[in-house]
Amino acid sequence: MHIKIKFLILMLASNLLAACSSSTVSPSQTSSPQIYVPGLSPCDGQVNNPLVINPTLPLVVLVHGCNASAGSFNKLSEVLALQNQQSVCFVYDDRDSLVDSAQALNKSLSAVAKHLDKPKITLLGHSQGGLISRKASTLSLEENIAVDLVTVSAPLSGIKAAQYCGEPVIRVATLGIHDLVCWLVSGDKWFEITDASDFIHVRGNYTIPSKAIY
Repeated sequence: MHIKIKFLILMLASNLLAACSSSTVSPSQTSSPQIYVPGLSPCDGQVNNPLVINPTLPLVVLVHGCNASAGSFNKLSEVLALQNQQSVCFVYDDRDSLVDSAQALNKSLSAVAKHLDKPKITLLGHSQGGLISRKASTLSLEENIAVDLVTVSAPLSGIKAAQYCGEPVIRVATLGIHDLVCWLVSGDKWFEITDASDFIHVRGNYTIPSKAIY
Protein backbone atom coordinates (compact mmCIF):
# COMPACT_ATOMS: atom_id res chain seq x y z
CA MET A 1 0.00 0.00 0.00
CA HIS A 2 2.82 2.37 0.87
CA ILE A 3 4.54 1.55 -2.42
CA LYS A 4 1.40 2.53 -4.37
CA ILE A 5 1.11 5.82 -2.46
CA LYS A 6 4.77 6.65 -3.09
CA PHE A 7 4.32 5.82 -6.77
CA LEU A 8 1.29 8.13 -7.01
CA ILE A 9 3.21 10.92 -5.25
CA LEU A 10 6.14 10.53 -7.67
CA MET A 11 3.79 10.59 -10.66
CA LEU A 12 2.07 13.72 -9.36
CA ALA A 13 5.41 15.42 -8.68
CA SER A 14 6.74 14.59 -12.15
CA ASN A 15 3.58 16.02 -13.74
CA LEU A 16 3.91 19.20 -11.71
CA LEU A 17 7.58 19.58 -12.66
CA ALA A 18 6.75 19.01 -16.30
CA ALA A 19 4.07 21.69 -16.12
CA CYS A 20 6.53 24.08 -14.50
CA SER A 21 9.24 23.42 -17.07
CA SER A 22 6.85 23.97 -19.96
CA SER A 23 5.65 27.25 -18.51
CA THR A 24 9.12 28.70 -17.91
CA VAL A 25 9.61 29.68 -21.52
CA SER A 26 11.81 32.66 -22.29
CA PRO A 27 9.92 35.83 -23.23
CA SER A 28 11.26 35.58 -26.77
CA GLN A 29 9.35 32.33 -27.22
CA THR A 30 6.07 33.56 -25.81
CA SER A 31 3.34 34.56 -28.26
CA SER A 32 5.77 34.55 -31.17
CA PRO A 33 3.95 33.88 -34.46
CA GLN A 34 5.78 33.03 -37.66
CA ILE A 35 5.52 35.81 -40.24
CA TYR A 36 6.95 36.72 -43.61
CA VAL A 37 8.13 40.29 -44.22
CA PRO A 38 9.60 41.19 -47.62
CA GLY A 39 13.27 42.09 -47.28
CA LEU A 40 13.68 40.64 -43.78
CA SER A 41 14.90 37.19 -42.84
CA PRO A 42 16.40 35.28 -39.93
CA CYS A 43 20.14 35.90 -39.63
CA ASP A 44 21.00 32.26 -40.26
CA GLY A 45 21.41 32.83 -43.99
CA GLN A 46 18.19 31.00 -44.85
CA VAL A 47 16.36 33.85 -46.55
CA ASN A 48 13.20 31.83 -47.24
CA ASN A 49 12.61 30.94 -43.59
CA PRO A 50 9.82 32.79 -41.72
CA LEU A 51 10.51 35.26 -38.94
CA VAL A 52 9.57 34.49 -35.34
CA ILE A 53 8.62 37.80 -33.76
CA ASN A 54 7.61 38.41 -30.16
CA PRO A 55 5.28 41.44 -30.40
CA THR A 56 6.04 42.52 -26.83
CA LEU A 57 9.81 42.94 -27.30
CA PRO A 58 11.86 45.60 -29.09
CA LEU A 59 13.42 44.52 -32.38
CA VAL A 60 16.97 44.88 -33.70
CA VAL A 61 17.26 44.99 -37.50
CA LEU A 62 20.79 44.18 -38.73
CA VAL A 63 21.96 45.56 -42.09
CA HIS A 64 25.11 44.06 -43.60
CA GLY A 65 27.75 45.89 -45.59
CA CYS A 66 29.36 45.40 -48.98
CA ASN A 67 30.40 41.87 -50.01
CA ALA A 68 28.51 40.39 -47.05
CA SER A 69 25.13 38.80 -46.37
CA ALA A 70 22.52 38.26 -43.67
CA GLY A 71 24.44 35.16 -42.59
CA SER A 72 27.34 37.41 -41.54
CA PHE A 73 25.29 38.41 -38.49
CA ASN A 74 24.43 34.87 -37.42
CA LYS A 75 26.72 34.85 -34.35
CA LEU A 76 25.68 38.37 -33.33
CA SER A 77 22.05 37.35 -33.60
CA GLU A 78 22.73 34.38 -31.31
CA VAL A 79 24.46 36.63 -28.77
CA LEU A 80 21.50 39.03 -28.80
CA ALA A 81 19.13 36.10 -28.27
CA LEU A 82 21.11 35.03 -25.19
CA GLN A 83 20.48 38.53 -23.83
CA ASN A 84 16.75 38.15 -24.48
CA GLN A 85 16.81 40.46 -27.51
CA GLN A 86 15.27 39.54 -30.84
CA SER A 87 16.86 40.39 -34.16
CA VAL A 88 16.28 39.98 -37.88
CA CYS A 89 18.41 40.75 -40.93
CA PHE A 90 17.75 42.93 -43.95
CA VAL A 91 18.48 41.21 -47.26
CA TYR A 92 19.54 43.29 -50.27
CA ASP A 93 21.91 43.38 -53.24
CA ASP A 94 24.91 45.49 -52.27
CA ARG A 95 25.36 46.64 -55.90
CA ASP A 96 21.92 48.25 -56.00
CA SER A 97 21.34 51.97 -55.59
CA LEU A 98 21.61 52.98 -51.94
CA VAL A 99 18.42 55.03 -52.34
CA ASP A 100 16.54 51.99 -53.64
CA SER A 101 17.91 49.81 -50.84
CA ALA A 102 16.98 52.42 -48.20
CA GLN A 103 13.45 52.67 -49.56
CA ALA A 104 13.14 48.87 -49.52
CA LEU A 105 14.40 48.80 -45.93
CA ASN A 106 11.89 51.47 -44.95
CA LYS A 107 9.06 49.37 -46.41
CA SER A 108 10.31 46.36 -44.46
CA LEU A 109 10.37 48.40 -41.24
CA SER A 110 6.84 49.65 -41.86
CA ALA A 111 5.64 46.10 -42.44
CA VAL A 112 7.32 44.52 -39.41
CA ALA A 113 6.26 47.40 -37.12
CA LYS A 114 2.65 46.29 -37.59
CA HIS A 115 3.52 43.03 -35.80
CA LEU A 116 4.87 44.81 -32.70
CA ASP A 117 2.64 45.95 -29.85
CA LYS A 118 4.85 49.00 -29.33
CA PRO A 119 7.00 49.54 -32.42
CA LYS A 120 10.48 50.06 -30.99
CA ILE A 121 13.15 49.26 -33.55
CA THR A 122 16.92 49.61 -33.49
CA LEU A 123 18.71 49.69 -36.84
CA LEU A 124 22.27 48.42 -36.67
CA GLY A 125 24.11 48.98 -39.95
CA HIS A 126 27.66 47.90 -40.67
CA SER A 127 29.81 49.74 -43.24
CA GLN A 128 27.65 50.39 -46.33
CA GLY A 129 24.72 49.09 -44.32
CA GLY A 130 25.18 52.10 -42.06
CA LEU A 131 24.61 54.45 -45.00
CA ILE A 132 21.45 52.60 -45.99
CA SER A 133 20.21 52.51 -42.40
CA ARG A 134 20.73 56.26 -41.94
CA LYS A 135 18.63 57.05 -45.01
CA ALA A 136 15.96 54.52 -44.05
CA SER A 137 15.79 56.06 -40.56
CA THR A 138 14.82 59.46 -41.96
CA LEU A 139 12.15 57.84 -44.12
CA SER A 140 10.78 55.91 -41.14
CA LEU A 141 10.50 59.05 -39.02
CA GLU A 142 8.27 60.52 -41.69
CA GLU A 143 5.93 57.59 -40.97
CA ASN A 144 6.18 58.03 -37.18
CA ILE A 145 8.04 54.76 -36.65
CA ALA A 146 10.37 54.93 -33.62
CA VAL A 147 13.83 53.99 -34.89
CA ASP A 148 17.18 54.21 -33.09
CA LEU A 149 20.22 54.14 -35.36
CA VAL A 150 23.56 52.47 -34.63
CA THR A 151 26.27 52.47 -37.30
CA VAL A 152 29.48 50.46 -37.16
CA SER A 153 32.41 51.56 -39.35
CA ALA A 154 30.03 53.37 -41.68
CA PRO A 155 31.59 55.78 -44.21
CA LEU A 156 29.15 58.59 -43.41
CA SER A 157 31.27 61.11 -45.33
CA GLY A 158 31.59 58.91 -48.40
CA ILE A 159 33.93 56.09 -49.34
CA LYS A 160 37.44 57.46 -49.82
CA ALA A 161 38.39 54.88 -52.45
CA ALA A 162 35.49 56.10 -54.61
CA GLN A 163 36.26 59.83 -54.41
CA TYR A 164 37.60 60.01 -57.96
CA CYS A 165 34.28 58.70 -59.27
CA GLY A 166 32.77 61.99 -58.15
CA GLU A 167 35.34 64.26 -59.83
CA PRO A 168 33.53 66.21 -62.60
CA VAL A 169 36.74 67.05 -64.48
CA ILE A 170 37.76 63.40 -64.78
CA ARG A 171 34.25 62.38 -65.78
CA VAL A 172 34.12 64.94 -68.60
CA ALA A 173 37.69 64.31 -69.75
CA THR A 174 37.09 60.58 -70.18
CA LEU A 175 33.83 61.10 -72.09
CA GLY A 176 31.91 58.85 -69.71
CA ILE A 177 34.38 55.95 -69.74
CA HIS A 178 35.34 56.77 -66.17
CA ASP A 179 31.67 56.51 -65.12
CA LEU A 180 31.42 53.11 -66.78
CA VAL A 181 34.49 51.84 -64.92
CA CYS A 182 33.07 53.11 -61.61
CA TRP A 183 29.77 51.36 -62.33
CA LEU A 184 31.52 48.09 -63.21
CA VAL A 185 33.34 48.18 -59.88
CA SER A 186 30.54 49.37 -57.58
CA GLY A 187 27.23 48.86 -59.37
CA ASP A 188 24.28 51.26 -59.41
CA LYS A 189 25.44 52.89 -56.17
CA TRP A 190 28.71 54.07 -57.76
CA PHE A 191 28.08 57.82 -57.50
CA GLU A 192 26.07 57.71 -54.26
CA ILE A 193 29.08 56.47 -52.27
CA THR A 194 31.25 59.44 -53.30
CA ASP A 195 31.66 62.53 -51.15
CA ALA A 196 30.10 64.59 -53.97
CA SER A 197 26.71 62.88 -53.84
CA ASP A 198 23.49 64.21 -52.35
CA PHE A 199 23.06 60.84 -50.67
CA ILE A 200 26.02 61.66 -48.43
CA HIS A 201 25.31 65.35 -47.87
CA VAL A 202 21.49 65.53 -47.70
CA ARG A 203 20.40 63.75 -44.54
CA GLY A 204 16.79 64.87 -44.24
CA ASN A 205 15.08 67.33 -41.92
CA TYR A 206 15.00 65.06 -38.89
CA THR A 207 17.27 64.42 -35.92
CA ILE A 208 17.79 60.67 -35.54
CA PRO A 209 18.74 59.15 -32.18
CA SER A 210 21.99 57.53 -33.23
CA LYS A 211 25.34 56.14 -32.17
CA ALA A 212 28.34 55.60 -34.42
CA ILE A 213 30.94 52.94 -33.63
CA TYR A 214 34.25 52.97 -35.51
